[in-house]
Amino acid sequence: MKRREKAGARAKAGGARKAVPARAAAAPAPALPLSHPAMLAAALVAVACLVVSVTFLIDDPDLWQHLRVGRAIWETHSIPMTQVWCWPTYGELQVLPSWAFRALLWPFWQLAGVPGIFTWRWLATLGAFGFGFAAARRMGARGLTPFLVAAVAGLT
Repeated sequence: MKRREKAGARAKAGGARKAVPARAAAAPAPALPLSHPAMLAAALVAVACLVVSVTFLIDDPDLWQHLRVGRAIWETHSIPMTQVWCWPTYGELQVLPSWAFRALLWPFWQLAGVPGIFTWRWLATLGAFGFGFAAARRMGARGLTPFLVAAVAGLT
């Protein structure tokens, strides 16, 4: 006898399957505290992955212009409103949307040179991912997953 025939015979004979009561949902496991050794180890691995991902040769030709404008902002205590950095557009009005970045970058360069720029990269990256981690925890992320996501995101 085939399956369909068996099922049909069972239904006719009143032998239909009885509904099994649903199990109660298991309570989620308590979250590991951030001071737990596994959480600390995962955090250190994620931080190492993020730091490695932004540690590479500085070959951006705009870096010098960013530094010079940052220096000008610190020296004049104002945001430059005219173009004084390149000859073709010298003297024209300019909109400087990245003035805060340039103003923040200059002190790092002034204090430590190239290692200061790396320090800036590390702090900015860890700060951004720190905000992401805090938001994930606030939305209910628990366990080691936020660290794994940060490490993978940083390395890709």
